[in-house]
Amino acid sequence: MVVLMHVEDLAAAMWEIVLSDAAGVFHLAGPDAVSRYDLGVLIARRQGLGSARLPAGRRADTALPGPLDVRLDSRATQQRLRVRIRGAREFLHGDGLMIEEPFQSPRT
Repeated sequence: MVVLMHVEDLAAAMWEIVLSDAAGVFHLAGPDAVSRYDLGVLIARRQGLGSARLPAGRRADTALPGPLDVRLDSRATQQRLRVRIRGAREFLHGDGLMIEEPFQSPRT
């Protein structure tokens, strides 16, 4: 699982923090966790592609290195900000802020 946020939300949140008198540690992450597979499905749907060909499986069943769950709790930071941080499910749903052209593989 990963928590993602839109880069425009990240930039706005960072700008708001920099311009404030706030000090300390600020955690910035999206509000919802998604699996890598679900992220692939969201991106495929966003680009008008089917997700049936996306490979599904449990990463825990592989020998791939790295953590299985990467989450960051940013609720305390979000409460201090005016900027609303959107999660992947929201910004990939079709709000017009992601790339509109289908991905072109460099191998074509």
